[in-house]
This record gives sequence, C-alpha cells and structure tokens, in this order.
Amino acid sequence: MLIIPILAMSTLSVVMPAAEPGVPKIEACLSDREMREEIESHHVVQPIVALRAAGTGEKIREKLCKTDTGLVYLITALGHDGHVSRVIIDAVSGVRVGAR
Repeated sequence: MLIIPILAMSTLSVVMPAAEPGVPKIEACLSDREMREEIESHHVVQPIVALRAAGTGEKIREKLCKTDTGLVYLITALGHDGHVSRVIIDAVSGVRVGAR
C-alpha cells in the first residue's frame, strides 16, 4: 500500500524539479496584449534582451509574468542536449535570476 504514494511522489519530483533557492515564485503571466503594453511603455526590457540573457539553446517561448518582487520573463528553451529548461530573467534589468 505504501508503494503507490512513494512512486507518485517520485514521479512528481522528476516531472516538476524544484526551483533554485531565491528564485521568485511566479504568480501569473500576462496576456500577449498586456505584455506588448508593458514593452511599449518601456517598463520592461525588450524580449530580445531577455532571450540573450537566457543563454544558449533554441528558445521555444517567452512569457512575461508577475512575481511577488515584480515582473520577470519566463523563457522556455531547448538545450543542445535535448533537455527543456525554463530560465527566469528580471524584466526590468534583463539579468538572469534563476532557472526551473
């Protein structure tokens, strides 16, 4: 009987790895329209700045998201080794703040 819960927890830890310590918790992501408005009003850096800060690999998607500390870009990238990663970039400074 105890095997099933243990296997379930093991599966969750593989599917959803823990975020790095100190990485802001993402509360909600903005719509495409809201993202454009933030970029056009110069409240955040251009997405290309965030994509460069994310590093190497093929960028699949970028989203602008709210955290308890402000706005961040959540960039999903496919690495050269085939692994998918999510990199978090501070949207105001354009500096990488962590990964998931």
